[in-house]
Amino acid sequence: MAGDWIRMRSGLEKTLMVMQIAKSLGISKEAVIFDLYRTASWFMEHGKQGKLQHDLRVLDAYLGRPGFAAALIAVSWAEQSDGAAILKGFCSVSAERKSLGRTIRKKVLASGRCAVCGATSDLVIDHKIPIVRGGSCDESNLQSLCAPCNRAKGRKTMEEFLNDR
Repeated sequence: MAGDWIRMRSGLEKTLMVMQIAKSLGISKEAVIFDLYRTASWFMEHGKQGKLQHDLRVLDAYLGRPGFAAALIAVSWAEQSDGAAILKGFCSVSAERKSLGRTIRKKVLASGRCAVCGATSDLVIDHKIPIVRGGSCDESNLQSLCAPCNRAKGRKTMEEFLNDR
């Protein structure tokens, strides 16, 4: 970890989420920020793409802060899904990407049409749940979209994007 940088959102100390975590645990906002940094560091060292194959409650033991994991879940900065702990929103650990590889690219684009409008040209690979929102590069989270639909979708989840249309 020496020399590694973790980009955390600026202004975290002013966010409602930090205030909620501090209040629920009876600690200062500064202590929350410090524990968020330690959490991101731990995920970066032991996880991949913002996911850790453990129950999120092990974070409480690591930090020595009972209830911290539940507080992260309560403010939507973490979730537990399919046996994996997932970080979302407050740092760039969850924004790491990995190369998809030629085989997965080919499979995802094999449909030959945009999952939204049905266009057959200018197709790109899209993350149904964006990486920055806690999504992964797993094949189940990938789909083909035409470039205009992909630009319009931006950082929305597929569900949000379809609801806004």
